[in-house]
Amino acid sequence: MKTIYGSHGLLQKIIRYTQDDEYLYGKQVRAFEITDLTTTTYEEKAVKHNPIINANGYEWNKNGMYNIAPHKLDSGKWIACVGGYQIIVVFGIKLQNWMRLMTKADATT
Repeated sequence: MKTIYGSHGLLQKIIRYTQDDEYLYGKQVRAFEITDLTTTTYEEKAVKHNPIINANGYEWNKNGMYNIAPHKLDSGKWIACVGGYQIIVVFGIKLQNWMRLMTKADATT
């Protein structure tokens, strides 16, 4: 459950994050507020500002964003871990060496 502060004070909302795979894997992440959740019913609505994260057109998330994991800090502030990617095409025998280097770099970051 994410704490949201609105014009009428503190609000509690449940937000479900989804990966948008239309046309391309992990194009962007959308958010939906769960408005009804019981053992027999479920309703949700898209939040106002969607997508909440998407590709930026360059660097590590050039082609897409596929995950968000918000975390509340002890200070009460929120941070989020996100996942994104870029597609790089490499030709030739050096591909295997490049893949090994990228795997090592990704494991240490």
